[in-house]
Amino acid sequence: MLRSAPMSGDEASGDRRDIWIWVTVAANSVVAFLLGAVKIGRSFNYDEAVTYTSFVNGGSVWRALTTQVVFNNHQMFSVTQAVAWRVGLVGETAQRLLPVLCGVATVALLTWWVGRATAPLAGAIAGLLLVLNPVYLSEFRLLRGYALATLATLVAAVATERSWSDHRRRWLIVSGVAMTVAVTTHAFSALALAVVAVVTLALGHLRRGHLITWAIAAGTTIVIQLPLLDDARRESEARGSRYLSFFGRHVVEIYLGDRRGAIVLMAILLAAGGWSIARRSARHGVAVAAGTGLVVIVVVLLWQVIRPFDLYSRFFVALTPFVAGLAAVGAYRI
Repeated sequence: MLRSAPMSGDEASGDRRDIWIWVTVAANSVVAFLLGAVKIGRSFNYDEAVTYTSFVNGGSVWRALTTQVVFNNHQMFSVTQAVAWRVGLVGETAQRLLPVLCGVATVALLTWWVGRATAPLAGAIAGLLLVLNPVYLSEFRLLRGYALATLATLVAAVATERSWSDHRRRWLIVSGVAMTVAVTTHAFSALALAVVAVVTLALGHLRRGHLITWAIAAGTTIVIQLPLLDDARRESEARGSRYLSFFGRHVVEIYLGDRRGAIVLMAILLAAGGWSIARRSARHGVAVAAGTGLVVIVVVLLWQVIRPFDLYSRFFVALTPFVAGLAAVGAYRI
């Protein structure tokens, strides 16, 4: 009888690592779903009610694609929910199911991605930091597009990272489709995607295929959102601008833990994570600095210069997987 050759120590170690990664993915997914399902059948709040009554109720995909009311239409999300309405998912519980599942999928994907790149423990920490992030925990439980936008942004980031070493066209296609879904769900997702592009450039992985993919994704996004542009312009002009003196502080608080102790701890972990990555090479240091700098510049520009009336901390929720992942790397290294 033929016997298979015994596994080497490296192969056995790799198998154990893979098992632990999937264990952490499963555990974090269960935690995320349980948190998302708490009171899932509660009545809609004001923003949810506007989304439901204006764009979802009745199942009109055309209305979801072509109308806007005070920026409450997260376009691609409204389309998916309108289709869900058509097939009978009409109540609070049924309508919140997709956002919750998108939140669970984002936690699972981040856990796997960080675990594969660093260690299973780091992946577990990343997933937990994401699901416990105040703004993320709040938004993925609502009938709003933030969970879908965040998931699509993370998918785009993972696919882009894979395309650095695997030049098959599939990864560019996945990243381009995910980018389009992210931005047509919530326009501020473009900031997180810009970070992905800047890191790709800083690390020397930019190819012509990336530029073509991003250009096609941008053009497709503009075409999809053309019917909303007039409504968006009128809403902006009617609502004007305002200066929110507390906005900068609130962004820091809501993304780093909402409590002084949590904010200090997260700041330490983020610094440690950034330092750990920057030590790999000069290019990695530039990538960390460029990505962080881009976020700071855009947030400050919106807050201090442009000053739109509708500027809320939750608009940057697509950045939360990157915050959680970087902090998890820092925690693991410490």
